[in-house]
Amino acid sequence: MDQSASLPPDEVDKLDRALRSWTTSWQQAPESSLDPNNENGPIPFTSSSLLGLAYVRIYLNIGPHRLLETRDPEQIAQALMKCPDVERSDGVISALLYAAHALSIPVRLGVDRVARSQAFFWSVRHSLSALECAVLLSKWLASLQRSVNAVSLNASEDRMLHWVRCIVEEAFSVVDFEEEEVDVQLDPRGLGLAVLKIWAHFFKSNTQWRFINVMGASLQRYRELLLEEYRREPG
Repeated sequence: MDQSASLPPDEVDKLDRALRSWTTSWQQAPESSLDPNNENGPIPFTSSSLLGLAYVRIYLNIGPHRLLETRDPEQIAQALMKCPDVERSDGVISALLYAAHALSIPVRLGVDRVARSQAFFWSVRHSLSALECAVLLSKWLASLQRSVNAVSLNASEDRMLHWVRCIVEEAFSVVDFEEEEVDVQLDPRGLGLAVLKIWAHFFKSNTQWRFINVMGASLQRYRELLLEEYRREPG
């Protein structure tokens, strides 16, 4: 089977119904919360990140393209470049909501503060989920850039783009990227690059797990490869 092939619509519907059912059950549990500082412990918060990962995998099967086992940022970045594109659709919005929410949490709480204290509530599973959320979101934004002139944004896409823009602007206003000049383009492609930059900085700032630093270096290299590709495009 082609590992990059999209799932058949009936399979997507089945998975979507199953995930919605799980979400309903999760919401009914009294200890469930999206608060990282949940007094009931980290399991509800961690499970929400795995839910987001499940949604992401429906629309982008990044698993065969991660090569995380190599621990080599260059190999990982090159593999991510081979990931299939993310097509615009009504269904992918659900996955994008989780991807954007994942980014909003460290931005809201303080990217550098969360990075230094991840061991208390942000597990490795969160970071693995966030990696795939970052790739999905950036690829969807790149897809918008390519197609928006031919196909206008619908209401859901417009709201999603606005939310991502707000998150990125907030992050760039408070995060110290340790560069002389940080310029962010607010068009869809620029936002996609910004999303990768924020997550790369977050992962590289981790002080608990070396593996997370490797993920940060990999996203940074992936972003550099995308920039090189964009610069080669005509016009």
